[in-house]
Amino acid sequence: MDAGALTLKYTFRSVTRNFIDDARIEREVNRAAMRAQRPAAAWIRITARRSIRRRRGYSRPGQPPHSHTGLLKRGIFYAWDRSTRSTVIGPVHAPGVEGGGRVPEVLEHGGTIRQVRRRRGRRVRRYRARYAAHPFMRPALAKAIARGILPRGWRDAIRGRAA
Repeated sequence: MDAGALTLKYTFRSVTRNFIDDARIEREVNRAAMRAQRPAAAWIRITARRSIRRRRGYSRPGQPPHSHTGLLKRGIFYAWDRSTRSTVIGPVHAPGVEGGGRVPEVLEHGGTIRQVRRRRGRRVRRYRARYAAHPFMRPALAKAIARGILPRGWRDAIRGRAA
């Protein structure tokens, strides 16, 4: 070998280290999306919870429902859904409550639901009840959009980072 010769030794790892790592980019984008959506989801959840007041009687159609037991108000959560890469916000199924899975949906949009009334020593009474819409999630989302809460979390969500 003469003094001007150059020997290069490369491994596959040393060559590909400087290429674009698709898996890492996708992981970082998912993490940034989750971080960006979390504050907005929390704000919407709190706004929806605050709109449900503890009162006797029924609320007027078009107004948020009144809370008699607190179950609906305490049952509003948010969670990151990996499969759709989005945040889901809303009331959860109420276990132990007959028709508890449909009640929040019927309150939000209106509609009919089958109900059962049981009393000791009497026969079971089954009937259909029609409810007017008492939205509580849609107004919370509309308020977040009007106040610019949704885009706030995305500001500087994805920053260039050194490897």
